[in-house]
Amino acid sequence: MSSGKSVYGRILEKINEVEDHYEALSRKLYSNENSIESFSKERNNSYIELAKFYLPQMNAETVANTLPEFQGLVQKVFNDKQQRRKKVESLSSDSRKDKASLEKKFTETDETLEEKVKEINELRGVISDELKADKGYTELKDNANKADEVLAQNKKRYEAFKTEAEKKLADYESSQFFMYLLKRGYDPKHSSLMDRFVAKVINYEENKKNYDFLTSMPEAIETEIKKRQEDLDALVAQISDIEKDKAKKHGLDSAIAQGRTLGEKRKSIMSEIEKSDSDYKKYIQEIKGIDDDKGQYYREVIANLENYLEGKDLSFLKNIASSTSRKEDDELVAKIENADKKTAELKQEAKSLKIEQSSIGAKLDGLREFKRDYTRNDYESSESRFRGDFDIDRLLQLYMLRSLTINQIFSEMKEHQYFERHSYESDSWYHGSSGSSGSGGSFGSGGSFGSGGSFGGGGGFGTGGGFGH
Repeated sequence: MSSGKSVYGRILEKINEVEDHYEALSRKLYSNENSIESFSKERNNSYIELAKFYLPQMNAETVANTLPEFQGLVQKVFNDKQQRRKKVESLSSDSRKDKASLEKKFTETDETLEEKVKEINELRGVISDELKADKGYTELKDNANKADEVLAQNKKRYEAFKTEAEKKLADYESSQFFMYLLKRGYDPKHSSLMDRFVAKVINYEENKKNYDFLTSMPEAIETEIKKRQEDLDALVAQISDIEKDKAKKHGLDSAIAQGRTLGEKRKSIMSEIEKSDSDYKKYIQEIKGIDDDKGQYYREVIANLENYLEGKDLSFLKNIASSTSRKEDDELVAKIENADKKTAELKQEAKSLKIEQSSIGAKLDGLREFKRDYTRNDYESSESRFRGDFDIDRLLQLYMLRSLTINQIFSEMKEHQYFERHSYESDSWYHGSSGSSGSGGSFGSGGSFGSGGSFGGGGGFGTGGGFGH
């Protein structure tokens, strides 16, 4: 006889054993994939090294000495390189010519601008001399200077007076008696005895004169300053008209306009020169790259050569390698052959591992479902028993060998399983749908004191019978 718990333990052990097997297969597959990647890199590197062996650098000599099998492929890229170099040399030459032309134009414009600046300064000198000799102009200038000085002084005094007035007005406005009489419009002829008394005490009439002066004076000063500013503006306008007439008479305005035009032209030429410099540097840099025997065109032809070699079978590569006097290419071809062989073996192994893993995975799913059914029927409970000839290890081994299905194992298990009952139990309590002490009876629909039974909804003292409702 075996207990339900001991059988359950053997089931768990088998599941753990199969899980370990599944994980071991996963690790093998991961290692296998890493090895395939490693051989793939080795194979690719070998093709690159083989291409470099056949074309160590990109120049006329190495191209001419390339093996006949690759001559056309290499020559095409070399011709492209030479054509591009010729084109860039032409662009570089044109850029230098453009730059020389611009430099000449810049020099001419700069000289013309300097002459124009000299002319403008001379005209300003002539005009200045004439204005100094003009009595009417000099008087206007003197009057304007004096008016400007007076105006500046008035503005300064106004600001000082305004600041002082604001301070004194604050003192007046803080006096309750003064403000009282001010708001009432105090008049000694028409005021009450009390108001006259207060006015006398605070000397209201004298203070009222000072107050009116402080409030009215800033506006009067502002009016005066405004008038003086208008007079000064009129003087400045007359001076400006005289200066404009002189400038027009001697052509100063025209000369200044011409100077501005020359300045803009000079600035524009400078921008063109900077662009020409940048283009020339770019062309020189490209020529330098083209002349590099292992530069852009070399990388291009190596990539093309690598693709060409990869597209050929090993017999072709071996024939090419055997035709050279050195052994390096033979060794590289051997590496490629070995990498191909190992990769093929690893892929075949990976295919077998995946098939085995899929099979083990399906068996593992079956074992897990079997465990769930086992616990659903409370077979792992302490009351669950199996008759003496029941051998769970044998059944699980047959399942793993595909000699039995999970359903067949469970069917055989049900025939050997029973729940051990105590002497006080009444048969009428555990009859279930099967009429026996298997699943569906013994204190519940599932058997024993487990889920679905044991004083629950399937029998015993529950709602389904016995001392229920």
